[in-house]
Amino acid sequence: MSVERFGRQELSPQPENAEKNLNDEVWIKVTEEGEQIRNDYYEELGTEASPLKKDAEGWTGMQLHQVASLFGQEFRARGVGLPIETVFRTIPPGKEQAEVTRNLNHEIWVKVTPEGEQSRNDYYEWLGTEASPLKKDAEGWTKMQWHQALSLFDRERPNFLPIETVFRTEAP
Repeated sequence: MSVERFGRQELSPQPENAEKNLNDEVWIKVTEEGEQIRNDYYEELGTEASPLKKDAEGWTGMQLHQVASLFGQEFRARGVGLPIETVFRTIPPGKEQAEVTRNLNHEIWVKVTPEGEQSRNDYYEWLGTEASPLKKDAEGWTKMQWHQALSLFDRERPNFLPIETVFRTEAP
């Protein structure tokens, strides 16, 4: 049964689209370490970070590219805690639907840009080893975990795009 809301027909929940965009909003829970990283980042810019807007359960909405550029490099080898909890949401809290939570260890399919490949190679070089070549399918998709894709981002280079803006949460 449909319900009219604001003059429009309300649709029943739809399955989550497998194709995503870096401009899509995700909901995360920022840890104490993440709040410190965020505060330090804004301090380096010469400004003060506004308080994060959190709901009653601690969820904060951000565009995925903001999460990646701010916290992505923190997923590389470090000796401190994670900047965000490992579970995040792709649909706002309260909009219950199957498969709306993701884990940073879940797989996604991305198209890594040449800049992203260079970032990955630089990281492995920093570790003192050589990166193995990325495995790409015929269309250029590479399977990796969320945290691996996020780690390609670098907040020191805000206009740097290591993966194409559209990616997939299911195999192409």
